[in-house]
Amino acid sequence: MTPNYDRAVEESINLLQFYDIHQAPVDLDKILDGMRLTVKCCPYSRFSKLTGKDIDEICNLFDSELGAVAYIREKEKYVIYYNDTMNHRGLERFTIAHELGHIFLGHHQDAKTDILLRKNISDAQYKIYEKEANCFARNLLSPIPLVERVTDVNQDSCIHDMMEAFDISHTAAVVRRNCYILDKFRMQLDYYEYFSSYNILYDYYCLNCDNAEVNTKGYCKVCGEKDVYFERKCDRTYYEGVELDPDHRVIQCPKCRNEVHSDIARFCKICGTFLFNLCEGIPIYDSAGRVIDIIYHINDGNARYCSECGSQTIFYKEKFLKDWKDIMVAKYEVTDSYGTVAETKSPKYNPN
Repeated sequence: MTPNYDRAVEESINLLQFYDIHQAPVDLDKILDGMRLTVKCCPYSRFSKLTGKDIDEICNLFDSELGAVAYIREKEKYVIYYNDTMNHRGLERFTIAHELGHIFLGHHQDAKTDILLRKNISDAQYKIYEKEANCFARNLLSPIPLVERVTDVNQDSCIHDMMEAFDISHTAAVVRRNCYILDKFRMQLDYYEYFSSYNILYDYYCLNCDNAEVNTKGYCKVCGEKDVYFERKCDRTYYEGVELDPDHRVIQCPKCRNEVHSDIARFCKICGTFLFNLCEGIPIYDSAGRVIDIIYHINDGNARYCSECGSQTIFYKEKFLKDWKDIMVAKYEVTDSYGTVAETKSPKYNPN
């Protein structure tokens, strides 16, 4: 008997489609929240507190330093246990995805056991289950059509690209590269059509002004353009702006340079300048066409335009921020079709 990789790939994509996932890195919390009636997660640290066992004892209990999944028959629920004491988010994500693979591939029912342990099944069967669950996990977190949009697996940079784009560990990225041909062989045309709508929150920039601090929805916060995002591989562009604290309030007033603000201050006590970079807002009208409310959005300190509604921001309107053409900071090479450097862009920098 050999691993059924075709089914593992198909089930991983079915799961993404069922929970309407259209963005990478894949939001496992959204999937788990949708499955909360039948699947729950329990980190090793919590299981340790509940049972009084130390982490080593738990690893021995589950015969795994990474995780396990058990079927609680009386509650008709699955519990995914994972080792959170390694403090490695990418590894935790893959472990959870791997255990989901065991569930959706029906390994518990096939093995007729409530928990998949080496001692409960034959060594050959255990290896098949593990290979199938690994295939499920890597195609859930880093599907081939998205990998091809993010990087070239033949390039040295592909490992870093995949780690960043899919929030996976170095080991998972290496396996993803090594299994690229294996999984690409199983990609169907409709899979590519589905993944074509995905937003990949990695290495995007605005085609109009080169701002690389963008997501793939809304308006560019620097030049105000909409739907002009593209993927590239070059040095990230970034823009200087007004420095903000974690609550998105200015640290230093952009007009008078006052740095002393009370905890509840919204305006500078010296010059009266607003301390948050709000947009001009979206008016809300009643049936008679009268403005009854205005919705404002709080923006980053370098936003000339609101990334939500596209209107100008206060900081830009008050000329605390210069036009994007005057403040762009970037340096990258433009190559022709033969790979020869045709131009080197290095726009001037004027501090705000």
